[in-house]
Amino acid sequence: MTKKKKRIDKKKLKSAYGSVISLQYGVYICGIRLSKEKRYWCPVCQIENGKKILTVKEVVRKISEDECTEKGLPSKTQKIYFVCSECERKFEIHQLRRIVPFLNQMTIVLSIGHIIINVMMFKNSFKLAGNKTYDDAVEAVMMLWENYINPIPNAWSLHDIDAHFMFDVVMRNVNFNIRFTIDKISLNRLMNRDEYRNHVFLSKYESTSDTHVNIKMLAEKPDNLEYNVLVYERGGIEDPYFIQTTEKSISVRSLCLLLFSSFHRLWVFSSDAITTA
Repeated sequence: MTKKKKRIDKKKLKSAYGSVISLQYGVYICGIRLSKEKRYWCPVCQIENGKKILTVKEVVRKISEDECTEKGLPSKTQKIYFVCSECERKFEIHQLRRIVPFLNQMTIVLSIGHIIINVMMFKNSFKLAGNKTYDDAVEAVMMLWENYINPIPNAWSLHDIDAHFMFDVVMRNVNFNIRFTIDKISLNRLMNRDEYRNHVFLSKYESTSDTHVNIKMLAEKPDNLEYNVLVYERGGIEDPYFIQTTEKSISVRSLCLLLFSSFHRLWVFSSDAITTA
């Protein structure tokens, strides 16, 4: 647990190789809840003191066996309830007029031994966050397919004869240092000049609130860039292999360069999923 917030410290979390630590879909949770608890404004009390007082808190409780059976959930499933500490009313998500969890994804926290990976699973794609190397992502995908997805035939279907997982690195952090200081105000002015318009589409720095200059630049991907595709023949789990493809819809990525006083960080990202099936 962290000292200040009394939450689980994700950096110190350890689990057996291949185990699922947490699984969340909407307001339903199996395992350990790792997401931060939030507070909301009560639509009934509507308490204000110059600003809205957030009196509705999230309460996690185990649901009944009947509800688990009705919704096809595991027997130890928990649910997030929204309870006001003033009027003691319980609310559903739509009553708060807020989209609290991600409604179109399932979040899986998976251990591959030396690191914990967060998997955001959508209808026909998923993203992996927390990988240290490319091999970590491959290992996580193979583990998910072979141990958890494939054994449930009614939970998936194929668009082709074989199961394909195409890997695309969509975000990478690069930290670097330089041996001189940068005038952040001057740099921001420079990046907003007309001669850099074809390269820089945003440069932002506000000295009263920002600690860095945020520079966003366009980057074209190389022609005929190849992507690795993991193949499981006929949707099985035996003898997987890789093929390469150049088929990908998004051709432009963006570079986000954050310049601080002491160090700098380069983010490379785009909006498409890391792996698609």
